[in-house]
Amino acid sequence: MTILGIDFGGKHIGLAKGDDQNKIALPFLSLKNNGISNLINEIKKLVEKEEIAEIVVGMPLNMQGQKTNQTKKTEYFVERLKKEIIAKVILEDERLTSIGAKKSGSDVDEHQLAAREILQGYLDKR
Repeated sequence: MTILGIDFGGKHIGLAKGDDQNKIALPFLSLKNNGISNLINEIKKLVEKEEIAEIVVGMPLNMQGQKTNQTKKTEYFVERLKKEIIAKVILEDERLTSIGAKKSGSDVDEHQLAAREILQGYLDKR
């Protein structure tokens, strides 16, 4: 089964793709955040085209595990996603994923790398 990882941001959305058999997440795509409706439509097309069965969205919390302003925006995005996408939507703690992506030294887009970190964390727990 194909799984999509999402690093939701105010300006950019990082995507990663993996599967439950190989349990390897790979950077996939970056999208501009041109509004929730546009973003949902783009993801809906990807879910159909790539036959995505699950979507793992990074949940931003501060280092104490408390919600932030970005958490509230992400929760709204997830709520809309669950209403409009047929794939199962799962939340995954994303603390330190963006920092890890920036420190990776890779020339792959940092938003895609953060999404890969989120998805890989989920796959590692399965």
